[in-house]
Amino acid sequence: MSGPRSSSVLGILSLLDLPAFFFGDDVIPNPHCPTDPDALEAWFARAFPEAAAQEVRRRKKRTVDPDQDKYHCDHSAWMVLFLRPSEARLERLKDKTSYAGRMFRRMFRMNFGMFLRLVELVAEEQADATSRFFTGFGLPDATGTRRGDLGLYVLGVLYTLGRHQAQFDLYPVTYIKEAAHNRFFHDFVKWFRIKRFPELVRAPDKDEMKNCMFEYAAAGFPGCFGSVDSTSMWHLMAPAATKISLTGKEHLAVYRYQIVVDHKGRILHVTKGFKGTDNDITIAKFDEFLVDVRTGKYDGLVEYELFDSQGGTMMFTRPYLICDGGYTKEIFLITGEPLWSEPARRRWTKMLESLRKDVECCNGKLKARWRILQSGCRFHSAETCDDVFLTCCAMHNWILQEDGLDANFTESIPLTEAYKSSFPELFTTLATELSVAMADLDALAALPHHATPTEHRDYHKFRLQLITHFNYLFASGKIVWPKRRHAPTEEIRVE
Repeated sequence: MSGPRSSSVLGILSLLDLPAFFFGDDVIPNPHCPTDPDALEAWFARAFPEAAAQEVRRRKKRTVDPDQDKYHCDHSAWMVLFLRPSEARLERLKDKTSYAGRMFRRMFRMNFGMFLRLVELVAEEQADATSRFFTGFGLPDATGTRRGDLGLYVLGVLYTLGRHQAQFDLYPVTYIKEAAHNRFFHDFVKWFRIKRFPELVRAPDKDEMKNCMFEYAAAGFPGCFGSVDSTSMWHLMAPAATKISLTGKEHLAVYRYQIVVDHKGRILHVTKGFKGTDNDITIAKFDEFLVDVRTGKYDGLVEYELFDSQGGTMMFTRPYLICDGGYTKEIFLITGEPLWSEPARRRWTKMLESLRKDVECCNGKLKARWRILQSGCRFHSAETCDDVFLTCCAMHNWILQEDGLDANFTESIPLTEAYKSSFPELFTTLATELSVAMADLDALAALPHHATPTEHRDYHKFRLQLITHFNYLFASGKIVWPKRRHAPTEEIRVE
């Protein structure tokens, strides 16, 4: 071997320190290749700049913080305040009405008792030998040093979801590095979506369907078990190749999720993310839950009756949802009546719009409680965006159960003159029309209706029966607004 090429080869061999017996005893040392380590490294950087730069990046990536043993997670702020507090402070944290308990709820979006149960669930999943989640988190490493705590990791997830803080900002309060928080966050949302979401967000069975219909029946809409609408979540790190298909009316790259909610605010169903350019009709067409309702899977679970204008009753077994005008006119998706000139239709539409605000309020609560849904998801993967949204929906239902807000409304406000002082403006307006309500029923069926191509053939007929039933109960003074808490005594007392 001779020439500059042979010199380079021998230089690389000497740099890699390969055993000489691989190449025999006839290898002649290269006089141009230095033997001093520092000089050899400088020569390698000049001869192979790309390989040298890669080696420098590799070394920087493996750099160890010299102060990591000084700032251990056991001495972090959150460890002292929430995981190892004094007995007196622990009692205050468990008390939901104390300042410490309210501060914890405000920071992490759930009370302290729920957080402790969540840590127990994570620990059980980690102890499961067949699980692929949370491997190594909070456990000693090869040197016997514990680099984190499960409680701190869970607090980091809740803080990221609720306050939408970057995971880099968690180091001053946990002394756990950003990379560890990031890996745990991805494990957590995927585990919660796979294991906990099916238990907390599920379609109603027969008994649950009756509970869902309870408030709507009291308000004059028997057979309705929820309202449906879609909401969006901004994908901040969307790949450039998908931004066009994700950019819809919001003029941002978003994913759209369709939610079904009952009057108590409990989420019954939520889809995975659709592209921002998809409208409500497209999403409803491919929504598995709405397909089941459309094909009659839930027919016959509950029977309900509707009044006609003469007080006779008709039995129905098909449940339905209420929605806005962006959906197709099908018999299981009931929207408001656009003909506002008729008092009977106007009353019914006003009440439907008020009840339909359940899903709008739920969307607002989700984005107010979990700021990551409002400010945008900073993860690259669309699957991670779905995991984040579904996790937030499941936690929303869990918090409702914990707060006791998933029970039926036991109080109501009747539409009578005695309660006029406590009415919203809507009901005050409606209450003045009680005397003419019965007269509207006879003219209601005779009104012409011009069907559009998007309307189902039985949609108008069924909606007319709903309008007639509502106005019959309204004229009889039996329409009430579901209410959870008592109004002040002096406002509702009837002499």
